[in-house]
Amino acid sequence: MARILVNFKKLVKNYIKKKVKNYKVIQNINLDVTQNQKKILFIYLNQTLYQNISKNLAHTNYLESSIMIKVLIENNFCIDILKVNDMLSIQPIKNKKYDYILGFGDNFYEMGKFNMEAKKILYLTENPPEISLKKELERLKYFQQRKGIKSSLTRSGQFYKEKHFTNIDYCITLGEEKFHEYKHYKTYRMLPTGLYNENFNIKNIKNTRGKPNYLWFGSNGAIHKGLDILLDVFKDRGDINLYIAGLNKKDEKILKIPRRNNIQNLGFLKVNSYEFIDTINKCDYVILPSCSEATSTSVLTCMRHGVIPIVQNDIGFNHMRDEYVYILDEFSIEYINNFLNDLIKIDKNKILEKRLKIYEFANYKFTLGCFKKNFNNIINKIVSEASGNRKESKHDK
Repeated sequence: MARILVNFKKLVKNYIKKKVKNYKVIQNINLDVTQNQKKILFIYLNQTLYQNISKNLAHTNYLESSIMIKVLIENNFCIDILKVNDMLSIQPIKNKKYDYILGFGDNFYEMGKFNMEAKKILYLTENPPEISLKKELERLKYFQQRKGIKSSLTRSGQFYKEKHFTNIDYCITLGEEKFHEYKHYKTYRMLPTGLYNENFNIKNIKNTRGKPNYLWFGSNGAIHKGLDILLDVFKDRGDINLYIAGLNKKDEKILKIPRRNNIQNLGFLKVNSYEFIDTINKCDYVILPSCSEATSTSVLTCMRHGVIPIVQNDIGFNHMRDEYVYILDEFSIEYINNFLNDLIKIDKNKILEKRLKIYEFANYKFTLGCFKKNFNNIINKIVSEASGNRKESKHDK
């Protein structure tokens, strides 16, 4: 028995060694040995460094992470890059010292403990974890009340935990700033980007004379993103159409999409496809009554193609209310039904005017160029402030 235990321990040890050799960490990007550079550890998804993303791009974070790395290079950082929740990848660098740590997830938190002197910048791509958890539990309860089915959390707590905020100096949030008032850290707000299909022509959008068409453009966590509520709204209405894109098989089994002529499940919809163009040309609205987000990139993608957004309050769009975005203040079936009744009354020409206005606004505001400029400004502000604090502390000593 003892021999079996020893052999098992050896197997585990060898397995860990093998895994560590294949760790997802890249070191010394932009290293200049002739200079005394600031060192930064960047902890993100970073698929751009491990995958071919030239085709069928599914999410803006692929491109945004590349922009962030480019900005850090242009600001003369020596950069190490770590995959967000691959805990074994910490081992080769846990004793390495950094001036800044930027990112999120468990690795961000753990590396912060190894580098107490480093300035820690949390990159927040959703609402704070306590807000997200509360909101998602509300939706699961509402779903259970209506369907008698108990479902589980799908989004909250995956990348962000409350303890991750305990030792940070700065937070770059893509969501509402109001959730970060009176905190011990300083908050900077920036907006993500939307994808764009180069074959799209705004002149081809259709001034539809028939039923209004709505698009739910989501991903995993359909209850979290309010699709269950929309299904209960649209299944009893023949005067409006709902197109569903991005629903995965697991969520589809839970929700059991009603068989109605006005509800169509398109499956996974590639933004660079002609099917996407055809869909957004005929859909005046994208509707996302999500309980908790930080400025949905799927909604921004639709806005860049002139689609009018209808979103829940407090998910990153509050500052665009009315002029560019319709905000839902509640999520009940009755409330959404009444909200959509009001939209039906709007003149078709007014809808077309709003679509053109949103198209121009979104393609100015939610581009990679704008993202790069904003991220660069924030990094420069943080470095300037951090450098000033360091000089002051040395002077005090």
